[in-house]
Amino acid sequence: MNEIPKCSEKLPDDISEMIRELGKQWKQSEINHIIKQEIINKWDNLIDEWFNTSDIPIIVRKSRGIRGSEKTHKTGRKIIISDNSTAQWVCYKAMQGIVPTLEDIQEYLEKDEIPISFAIKKAEKEAIKYKCTLKNYSINKHGWKLCHKKGVGLNTKNDISDIDMDKLKESFSNLMKPSNFFLLPIQWGGLGEIQEFIDEMK
Repeated sequence: MNEIPKCSEKLPDDISEMIRELGKQWKQSEINHIIKQEIINKWDNLIDEWFNTSDIPIIVRKSRGIRGSEKTHKTGRKIIISDNSTAQWVCYKAMQGIVPTLEDIQEYLEKDEIPISFAIKKAEKEAIKYKCTLKNYSINKHGWKLCHKKGVGLNTKNDISDIDMDKLKESFSNLMKPSNFFLLPIQWGGLGEIQEFIDEMK
């Protein structure tokens, strides 16, 4: 029986360069510029304002957490666990040219109108505060995949209440700010996972 060869950590430079070139071409493509810069700037400012308003919960993506649950940080700040749904909601609104106010955000959260998850398990519904799912705000249904230029997840075993607030701010901002988004046709979505391609989007 033959041993399975280990993949080389050194990948072919010519293929890596081809991937980077694909990234350059897509970044310059006319169909890539969907969200107007003015809208991106306004949303980015809103996300900063949101974080700086301590009585409004922030939303972060954490693989070791129950989506829709609310945790209390050691500083007293409320933190909601989500998947990529909230970022899709932001992107959907931004693509429409819609920028809510901070008061709108607070009202949406109070009414549980901001998507937190693609789907919620039946067994978890009674244990979570926020139950809004992506539903009609999915950009996938319109043929797009949402990708991020900088990482958004909190890949740590630490309890969220003990994570440094600066780290939570970075995660919240990277998840939610349209300046950290880039879109791909869903058929090419796998490119959004390749670092050489992502680097060209920055």
